[in-house]
Amino acid sequence: MGKCIYKIIFIAVLVGTILANSFTFAADMTHVSVSLSAQMIGEAANTTIRFRTPTGVDSSTDTIVIAWPAEFNVAGIVLTDMDLSHGAVSGYETDLTLAAVAGAGIWGASWVGHTLTLAAPTDAAAGEIGVNDYVVLEVGTHASFGGAGANQVVNAATAGSYNYTISGTFGDTKNPAVYVADNNTVAITGTVLGDIETICDNGLDDDGDTLIDCYDPDCAGNSYCVPPGGGGDTTPPAITNVNCMDITPTSFSVVWETNEAATSCSEYGETSFYELGMLCNMSLVWSHSVPFVGLAQLTNYHFRVISRDEYFNTSISDDYSCATLGDTEAPVISNIRVINITATSAEVVWDTNEPATSQVDYGLTDVYGTETPTDFAYVTEHHVILTGLTPNTDYHFLVRSYDIAGNGAVSGDNIFHTLTSVDSPIITDVQIVDITETSARVIWQTNEIADSEVDYGTTLSYEVGTVVDGAFVVDHSIDLNNLLPNTLYHIRVHSTDPESNESVTGDYTFTTLPDTTPPANVTDFTATVTGPLEITLTWINPTDADFAGVRICRSTVAYPTDPLTCDIIFEGAGTSFIDTDVEAGVTYYYTNFAFDTSNNFASGAIASARVPLPVTVTFLGHPEKRWPRTGNWSTTIEMELREPGSLASLETILFDTNSLGYGTSTMNLLEYGEAYDFTAKGFSHLRKKMSSATITETSTMLDFTFGNIFNLYAGDCHPSKDNFVNSLDISTLINDLMASERVSDLNNDSQVNSLDITIQMANLMKDLGDD
Repeated sequence: MGKCIYKIIFIAVLVGTILANSFTFAADMTHVSVSLSAQMIGEAANTTIRFRTPTGVDSSTDTIVIAWPAEFNVAGIVLTDMDLSHGAVSGYETDLTLAAVAGAGIWGASWVGHTLTLAAPTDAAAGEIGVNDYVVLEVGTHASFGGAGANQVVNAATAGSYNYTISGTFGDTKNPAVYVADNNTVAITGTVLGDIETICDNGLDDDGDTLIDCYDPDCAGNSYCVPPGGGGDTTPPAITNVNCMDITPTSFSVVWETNEAATSCSEYGETSFYELGMLCNMSLVWSHSVPFVGLAQLTNYHFRVISRDEYFNTSISDDYSCATLGDTEAPVISNIRVINITATSAEVVWDTNEPATSQVDYGLTDVYGTETPTDFAYVTEHHVILTGLTPNTDYHFLVRSYDIAGNGAVSGDNIFHTLTSVDSPIITDVQIVDITETSARVIWQTNEIADSEVDYGTTLSYEVGTVVDGAFVVDHSIDLNNLLPNTLYHIRVHSTDPESNESVTGDYTFTTLPDTTPPANVTDFTATVTGPLEITLTWINPTDADFAGVRICRSTVAYPTDPLTCDIIFEGAGTSFIDTDVEAGVTYYYTNFAFDTSNNFASGAIASARVPLPVTVTFLGHPEKRWPRTGNWSTTIEMELREPGSLASLETILFDTNSLGYGTSTMNLLEYGEAYDFTAKGFSHLRKKMSSATITETSTMLDFTFGNIFNLYAGDCHPSKDNFVNSLDISTLINDLMASERVSDLNNDSQVNSLDITIQMANLMKDLGDD
């Protein structure tokens, strides 16, 4: 009777009205939220429903009914995809057991279409779920109490707001909503209030429109209402496209647009009184954004936005709300170990990266069968003592930890072995000493003579192996060799006395020292120009067993010496790299640092290269390049670039000369400060060589006049171009008589005739080409 009166009074205060013909009083839930791990349309998401019940659950006939929107797909959800819990602080303090049918201490969970009915245990009584307790239902892969969740609810296929219904015979109701978007933002709309102005002299609403603005007669002469140039902007900005986006557990941003440049302000708070204040950006912009940070998780915040144009016309939006997300990161379990093992007890110890609860499942197989009560002290170092164990027995176990937000983590399977009996050797003072990069020594003592055995590995499976010393001693020592540097190892110690009584310790760990020996340098490191703006680097990697890769650094000043502060252009285990971020005319210095798995760097191999800068070559010869003179000056010059003393051409270009003996072209393979041989050959002239000309400018004059002496001799018109004027050339020219073959037209008058024979005869037997 007392509880019924309490409910009636509570509802009367909250709602203000008691339904005269109703005998069931529905209370509004508070702090209601539905959180989705993903809000994209059609995407599978974990769902967390959390509410505070002002009524509680106190009877075996009570039910909690949750109806999903019909547009969501819940078809794949099974029992192991759901966790149900409640508590006075976070809602995660007490895990509830779910089954298909309710039983003693067990909640029933059944689906009909999109509706989930949670039936109270058959032995439920007052306090099953306390008045004002939080209730949390998790549906998806983050559920773990009944096993690892494998299925998720699929979001609606169309963007929009969707309502859930929470009800049931326990007496509370609510219709929370979520928004499913097509771009991972939450869009919200509202009605924009009219223009508001607070600058007028008397501060009164003169025209009775409920606003103090530029329409009030008192404001008619105000300078803000009459902009420069006359007229008068009295229209406030139009606020549109208000959005709540980038939602996290502790922040979100409010964005909106206006039809003119305006300021950006937003008030916010947990109520529509906006008690947390206002954030503003007074820049005049069209697109607005105000970030709110340092918020509480799983909290609904009210906000409204305010924009004012340059004439102080102001618009204020309606009230909106946006809920922060909950903590969705499960604790990370590490460093699981078992200590203080006896014949009948053991202590399980582990760490988590955040405060969390402690619980251990254990048994003779990996099905376990026994679990310790949950320790709700939120700690990062966990200790759970197991008692009543059987001597000389392998026990399987796993550990569980839930953070204050209810995110749970479960370890994999682990094994420890209880002592044989009270007569087994007592192992004490286990130490790992003399640790190096690749070795360590395990020492311990026993109270009687026994053998020595150490299991070791990088996991609790001790997969690397076992080292045994069969000598019966009380001071034990086992060396572990061929270990990996900078690696965490697990060990377990065994000692068996001559009567075959064995003792086994729990897990111990140690970490080998970091490797400080760098690998060898790469070999055959070369830098080669392979294109107009391209340098190809090649090398051979060292054969060190722990080689991990190379880091190539580049500079235009000197060879880099520090791999940690240099300009890195490549990192990896390859053997070549093409540097295309280069400029012509710049020398690039490269250092190739090999490194190992411990990030030790070799001293470095070096190489350099320079992409040549194109050089304009101007050829100067006598006005005609013929001897004897003919009065026809132009010709075609074939110019070759050679290494000094070489007959091999590095680059060949063709260009025409004018009547003054000048011709210009560009060569791409010249290097500043380097000397080259240049050869010039007219269309039918003997080739002439200029030896060891040094390039010092981007525009170079090559003067082949050599002291005003005619050095290009015409007449080499045979196709062999053998750099001689001989009978082969005479035969060619005679064969071309009266034709217009340019190669035999030595005087360039468009006809092969006796004048050309005269020129050829004058140069007969000349072999001065390439001298």
